[in-house]
Amino acid sequence: MIFAKSKAGHDKDEIYYVYAEDGADVILVNGDRRTMEYPKKKRKKHIQPINRISAEVQRILEEPDVLTDEAIRKALKKYQEERIVESRCH
Repeated sequence: MIFAKSKAGHDKDEIYYVYAEDGADVILVNGDRRTMEYPKKKRKKHIQPINRISAEVQRILEEPDVLTDEAIRKALKKYQEERIVESRCH
């Protein structure tokens, strides 16, 4: 699981990078409001995993030696742009 969509709470429909898993919880970041320094902890039952991402998004996340908030923001932005294009094609 690389990305996840929030299914509940004030952040419903927000897409996050899954930074870590901790039992029944996940640690989520988006590089903006929820940075690596201030991640969001959320129950797994309150998220929808997103397992399909493009090779380009994967490359953005793997590019830096150390994952940064900037890389996460860039990857999430690219993922959301691809979703918009995909929805227009269908």
